[in-house]
Amino acid sequence: MALVKDIINQWGKQAGPNPQRSDLWQVDLTAVINGVNTAAADSPLVYLPQIPRYFSASISLPELKIKPEPIRRDSRIYNMPSWDEPLDSIRMTFVVDDGGTQSGIGAQGSQSTIYTILDVWRAVVRAGRGELTSEQSIPLNANYSIDYAFPIYVYFLRGNTNQQTSTSYSGPVTGQGSSYGQTFEGSGAISEEAATQRQIQASGGYQNLSTLQLAATLRLDNEWLGGFKMGELNYEQAKVLTVEATVYADNIYQVRQTGSVPNFV
Repeated sequence: MALVKDIINQWGKQAGPNPQRSDLWQVDLTAVINGVNTAAADSPLVYLPQIPRYFSASISLPELKIKPEPIRRDSRIYNMPSWDEPLDSIRMTFVVDDGGTQSGIGAQGSQSTIYTILDVWRAVVRAGRGELTSEQSIPLNANYSIDYAFPIYVYFLRGNTNQQTSTSYSGPVTGQGSSYGQTFEGSGAISEEAATQRQIQASGGYQNLSTLQLAATLRLDNEWLGGFKMGELNYEQAKVLTVEATVYADNIYQVRQTGSVPNFV
């Protein structure tokens, strides 16, 4: 028998229990942008602005794995837990913006914000190495080191109210404060202590906006950028352009919001 028998609407219901939807989540790069700006403060690289959390289109997380070690007991061999295996790469896909005149980067505003963020982060990771062609390089500090790994937060969202929604478009979404058409209210960082108190509104062109609430938070600890590539440019099959980034983390864990886990049995 399934634990969850009925779902009132596609957003779920307040207080649950509901199955977590795979399309209700956000990625917060606030710590990355702040860290990169600090690390590259004395370099000629551009200062990075904060971005809304909807830039991320998809994310693929690796398995948290302990390596099995064959151990012999008498005439039999058993697998016993051994060393922790390092995490495989994390793949993150972002929607590429066209820069716009208010991107916050440079005087002319002719650079893609998300591409520039990845490009500068890569330069910070490469600190202490020589320049590649004409790009800028970042020297190490007086201790021959630099901060290049930063936490990334993945916020899961859930339904908060049972509002009736409509798929008919009713004009621009209220509260848009970004040149990129911000679909979630607010783009600043959420502290771990106040995370459960933050409510985020989703638009999607509904007449009655459904209020979403923060459900759970994953912390991708000490992430550093291994590389990134632009999506395919194709005249025959035009679509939204994306950029795929490969990052590596020390650990992935759920941020504990309370001292107990709710029991719905």
